[in-house]
Amino acid sequence: MAEVEETLKRIQSHKGVVGTMVVNAEDKEYLLIVIQNPCE
Repeated sequence: MAEVEETLKRIQSHKGVVGTMVVNAEDKEYLLIVIQNPCE
């Protein structure tokens, strides 16, 4: 799980990224949605 969290943090730190979504591919359910404040 720590590896996944590190990957998400690395993706979120890129310029222009305002959010991330993690989706269960089998059920097509949203597991996690993170929206960052684009004004920061």
